[in-house]
Amino acid sequence: MSETISAPPGYCFVRHISEGGFGTVIEVEENSTGEHFAVKMIPCMSSKDKERIDREVQRLRTFVHPHIVRLKEVIVMELGGQSLAQVVKSHSERGVLIDRHIVYQVMVDISSALCFMHNDAGERTAHGDVKLENILLFGDGHAKLCDLGAAESEDVSSTRGVMSMQYVSPERIEDAEGRASGSSDVWALGIVLHFLLFGKGLFSGQTMIKLAREIGSFRASQIGTSCGEKERELLMRMLDPDCVTRLTCKQLVESSILRCLINTTEEGWKLSEMKSRETEKRVGDLQDALRTSEAKVAELMKEQQTLQNQLRKEQETRQKEKEEAEKC
Repeated sequence: MSETISAPPGYCFVRHISEGGFGTVIEVEENSTGEHFAVKMIPCMSSKDKERIDREVQRLRTFVHPHIVRLKEVIVMELGGQSLAQVVKSHSERGVLIDRHIVYQVMVDISSALCFMHNDAGERTAHGDVKLENILLFGDGHAKLCDLGAAESEDVSSTRGVMSMQYVSPERIEDAEGRASGSSDVWALGIVLHFLLFGKGLFSGQTMIKLAREIGSFRASQIGTSCGEKERELLMRMLDPDCVTRLTCKQLVESSILRCLINTTEEGWKLSEMKSRETEKRVGDLQDALRTSEAKVAELMKEQQTLQNQLRKEQETRQKEKEEAEKC
């Protein structure tokens, strides 16, 4: 890959990151600063491609938010995160679920970013393609939203042709143009939450038609019960088939359920850390006691060896005395 891809002027190629239907993402190093960034490389530029790129650049320049990736220049973005798709896959391969505190932090960060787009960015804008691949998890445990190429104003009545079917809400399927909205973004984030909690998607259809049928007939009561009661309640409100009664991002950010889950997790982590410290102390005490016991055992063994040597010498002395007595 490194032989066929050239970095933009002012940057040098480091490694290939990912390949998608809309281009290739590579890691580059800025020659002047040594700072690393992600670059989206577009192999061909149709008028439709150019429109999407222009739109994404405009959105990234407009949406300055701590949980939306930062744009440096066209189109060089901040680097450092791992997509949630990679995180879910790696956990699935190991047969474990993602830690709950990470799950809830992702919900807080991405709902905050979407709330900003939906309400505070100057115009009501839907992301339109919320999915595991478009959420980056960084080393500090925080998440950021990326790939704003499908983002559009909710006041614009036009189709962008971008729909990841696993994440599409019922109303987008029914809409001939498949238009996105703030409500459809919440649905998609609900599907993301389902992936994080259960390690798999909500729908199993292998074709677009089967998926569309599953989504169209879905009822929130179908959500599995293996998660916590509060988690299931949150999922049911985010995945309400009725977009009118579905939770909004603003409501999600202010949700007492999410706050409760976060607080419970934080308390759980504090309790877990306290127990870990107690366990570590206990292990340390036992190791100290063991070392003390080993020292005592060594001392006793040494004393035993001394007594055995003394006894052997006394036996040898008595034997010699006996032999001498017999000679007399």
